[in-house]
Amino acid sequence: MQESRIQRLTEELKSTFFKEGDYQLCLEIGRVRLDIFTSSTATLKRMSEYFADFLSSGPADASIYIRTLAPLDDLWEDDDAEFTVRGPLAFQRDFAAERIGPNQAVAVIAPGLDDAFHNLLRWYLPPFLLKKGCFLMHAAGVARKEAGAYRGYVFFGQSGAGKSTTAKLISEADSSAVLLGDDGVIIGATEDGKLFLYSAPLGCGYSRIAPPPLVVPLQGLFALEQSDHHEILDLAPSEGVAALLASAMSVRFSESIEERFQLSLQFSVEVKKIKFKKDAGFWSMVCLKGAGHEFSPEI
Repeated sequence: MQESRIQRLTEELKSTFFKEGDYQLCLEIGRVRLDIFTSSTATLKRMSEYFADFLSSGPADASIYIRTLAPLDDLWEDDDAEFTVRGPLAFQRDFAAERIGPNQAVAVIAPGLDDAFHNLLRWYLPPFLLKKGCFLMHAAGVARKEAGAYRGYVFFGQSGAGKSTTAKLISEADSSAVLLGDDGVIIGATEDGKLFLYSAPLGCGYSRIAPPPLVVPLQGLFALEQSDHHEILDLAPSEGVAALLASAMSVRFSESIEERFQLSLQFSVEVKKIKFKKDAGFWSMVCLKGAGHEFSPEI
């Protein structure tokens, strides 16, 4: 990212702050309650519509003030999707933000872009999710009702691994499958060791609408590898830990390294590698291995 652009956005953040009379929106994503404040009615309307099923109430775990910044020359013209993080400051092609306390942040976002606040939340939420025993992952998540109850399956990997492809193949072939995210999902562990998959309304590649607000038992975690055949392989716990950490979003929070490692150990026993080609045959293998219910592709 160009240094001149970072300097311009830093100056904009200096004039961004919480103030009385702002509109407020309370969300619950994963196990985190988040208060969002804005002075823009257009921003409030769009976010209220997209996050309609994730609205909440009660004490917040964190809050963020969002200011929509009008187009300024080439300020939002950047092809790099990665975050640039400098201490409490974060910059990306769609937003700039600053943590101003342990539970507060301010941000400026590009106008008219849903991806702006999706990417902002992908940067802001991970530390709070970790405190709740949750990971935000680069992954596709699918829930399927089997024997009267939903079970969750997660397919993860970096860009190009096939997350959106697997989500699309499953969605088109299996009407009983519910997509909970095809580019980002939340997985969580309870104190008694039970594992769950949470919907993550943080933007998608295949589906552009927010997923339904589901929390389902986690049946399996699959590290993706594109191949010319379908195969499910066991991974050693150490390999599972490495794969999970590599796919965790916003892993630059050095103060959370130990928490991330300990949490990944809880999930590592569930991680398998799946080799797949671009047809729904892998989904039948996953369902049969995970719950003993074979899936027959629909004609």
